[in-house]
Amino acid sequence: MKPSAPRATRINRYFPRSRDVVRGRANTHGGVLISHRAISPRFCYASDRTLRGACRIAARAGARTAPMDQLADKVAQFLYHEARLMDAHRYDDWLALWEDDATYWVPCGDGESDPAHSVSVIYDRGRQLRNRIQRLKETLWLKERAPRLKRLVSNIEIEPAADGPIVVRSSFILVELHRHRQILWAGDSAHHLVATGEGFRIRFKKVLLLNSDEPLPNLMFLI
Repeated sequence: MKPSAPRATRINRYFPRSRDVVRGRANTHGGVLISHRAISPRFCYASDRTLRGACRIAARAGARTAPMDQLADKVAQFLYHEARLMDAHRYDDWLALWEDDATYWVPCGDGESDPAHSVSVIYDRGRQLRNRIQRLKETLWLKERAPRLKRLVSNIEIEPAADGPIVVRSSFILVELHRHRQILWAGDSAHHLVATGEGFRIRFKKVLLLNSDEPLPNLMFLI
């Protein structure tokens, strides 16, 4: 007579809903490989104590990463929203995302030099940034025939800090179409974001263009 198989134990109470993803590193417990990223079912059945313990560890790791996941989602949505405002030339709405004394920097070269003592494509602080927006709004040919823009934002990385702004790094590809001529722009961005009750405000933004060490035309749009 065959010995009966060990009774499976239902431990679904340790796991979130199926749409949630438990993230983290893979761990090995008693020869059983448990991946925090892989364990995300609504129900989990385990036939031995070692596996059940490993599942609990994975679930706890997922609970710890949940706040970071929420922050990442909010930051990503903020960057996507900023990109839409820039593409649509909604200057005032874009300016409202910034703190009053913020810095907007598009360097030449590798971007490692001090902007106060080097040449920059754009280096605006506070009032200078507001003046730039006013010039864009008052430029007649931009009113009549503004360039059509479409950009993609990706590779978002977040460096949260206990004190101070959240540092966010990302990459972008921007397509500009103006007067039947299409130009491709690409580069990396660094945002310093300050959390507020309504979301985030930009304290500092640096845009390093891929061709920042090449001759550039006047940027008559937001980058």
